[in-house]
Amino acid sequence: MKKLFLIAAAAGLLMTTQYCSKNADSTVKIDYTKSYEDAAMALASAQKNYTEALATKDPVKIEAAKNALIAAQTKYEETKQTYVANGGTAKQEYETVLANAKETLENTAASTVTSAVQTTTSDVAATAKNAANNVKNAAKEELQNKANAAKTEVNNKVNAEKAKLNEAKSNAETKAKAATDKAKASADEKINKASDKINSFLNK
Repeated sequence: MKKLFLIAAAAGLLMTTQYCSKNADSTVKIDYTKSYEDAAMALASAQKNYTEALATKDPVKIEAAKNALIAAQTKYEETKQTYVANGGTAKQEYETVLANAKETLENTAASTVTSAVQTTTSDVAATAKNAANNVKNAAKEELQNKANAAKTEVNNKVNAEKAKLNEAKSNAETKAKAATDKAKASADEKINKASDKINSFLNK
């Protein structure tokens, strides 16, 4: 009788243990499912926030939303892996959210690269244009300086020749005046002498 009682007690304990074990497994599986679904919802929300941030064109908001989306994507993939490893099956609607999130990030990255390339190309073109303009302006300035120098040189030579001509003219006028004055003085002297002789002859 005592032996039967012990067997019955052992069987009851075993059943209780198995029930608790199944209950625990069920609880763990429920926790995995909830974590997986929560991660999927967070991923969908993060993608929505990122799309809205892109519309604002605010670099700070876009960067913050992008980082949040990347973190949500990583969290979803980790919880999905754990969920599947414990007997769960990934839901197609959640996988669609993941695919959309990846596509959004890839497109944005490609757009950023394209924008960077375009900006770099524009910068290079602008730099080349500025360099060409600088060379053109420098050449134009050099030609203008040479033209100005040549003009100045010609003007200096013309002025020098004018100065020489004026000096020669002045010298000629001075000499002519001196000669005229000398001739006049000589003529006056002769006239005076002639007058003196005439007066002397008349007074006799």
